[in-house]
Amino acid sequence: MLFIPYFLISKHIHLFFAPLNFLLKPKRRSIGELSKLDFDDESIEQFGATRIEDLEWSLIMDSYACIMCYRCQEVCPAYNTGKVLSPAAMEINKRYFLNSEGSRLASGEASQQPLTEFAIPTEAVWACTTCGACIDICPVGNEPMRDIMNIRRALVLMENDFPENLQTAFRGMERTLNPWNIPTAERMKWAEGLDVPTLEHNPEPEILWWVGCAPQRTHAPKRRRVLLRNP
Repeated sequence: MLFIPYFLISKHIHLFFAPLNFLLKPKRRSIGELSKLDFDDESIEQFGATRIEDLEWSLIMDSYACIMCYRCQEVCPAYNTGKVLSPAAMEINKRYFLNSEGSRLASGEASQQPLTEFAIPTEAVWACTTCGACIDICPVGNEPMRDIMNIRRALVLMENDFPENLQTAFRGMERTLNPWNIPTAERMKWAEGLDVPTLEHNPEPEILWWVGCAPQRTHAPKRRRVLLRNP
């Protein structure tokens, strides 16, 4: 009898939420796919997640599905290189906060603290490499990387808060659609001398290789039937 109230606020509640996490998890095309942003909709007042109630319901469920095994922390490249990021700590902190603030949130009140004050520090948010290792290793289907990506959205779009070394990349994506600030007319220079056909040579290819904005010349195939599209 004494264990019943403890069960509701302890990690053991994962016995109930872990199966629901797998059953109800939204299907996505990739682990890094985020919801689309509609900047033309003036009724939207929040982009990304500043407070815990801004997170998707599935990410809130993650905190109760967590079994505190720390596998996500063990495979995290940021944590293993001495950064302050711990995906496991973030999920655990979310659950502790929900246990203490649950009644306020249920009554429609706003939470008292932003996510960066109790769940994960700002430094850790930017330490994430978005590699997806934490999602891949989690035995109960949690997605801590998605929390971090949503928090990043809010920091950039709502608070204009991001590392100074990202300013050049953001400026490039805004003006030239690539983080390297390469003009559109020069984007195919990297392929000069490789004798690789492009859409200009064959407008209806069977295979299309989308190079993106960060190709590596040394890895470009020379004898494969690959067609390039000017990114």
